[in-house]
Amino acid sequence: GEEFEAPAPAAAAPAVVDLMAALEASVKAAKAARTRHPSKGPEALEDPPEAAAAKPKRVRKSA
Repeated sequence: GEEFEAPAPAAAAPAVVDLMAALEASVKAAKAARTRHPSKGPEALEDPPEAAAAKPKRVRKSA
């Protein structure tokens, strides 16, 4: 039969990812995204009066 040569192993080791650093960066980015969200402003805490008036209370029927 024929002889085959296996390719030489790669000289460079694969890059090892620091999982804790990646997690910390992800959490920091998520917190920053939450604080700059437009609904986080003080005016977002107030309920619009037309929305509260348009929705009647639910009344359950009694037996």
